[in-house]
Amino acid sequence: MFNTSDDSALSLAINNGSSLVASSVIPTDLAGNTLATASDLGIVESIRTVQDFVGATDPDDFYRFQLIAPTNL
Repeated sequence: MFNTSDDSALSLAINNGSSLVASSVIPTDLAGNTLATASDLGIVESIRTVQDFVGATDPDDFYRFQLIAPTNL
């Protein structure tokens, strides 16, 4: 779940079966936010899936990678 006001993850927990507790957590940023800090995926030889968060609190994610042969992206 995401809080629509600030893109933070909304966590819900039931304590002792009697109360509901909600807390908000900003998702961890796994990629760099500039070309200089781009997350390095290394050599990509086959399909590679990367999952990260982009939203109001983290508008940019940059990745760098190498291909070992010409290919269509």
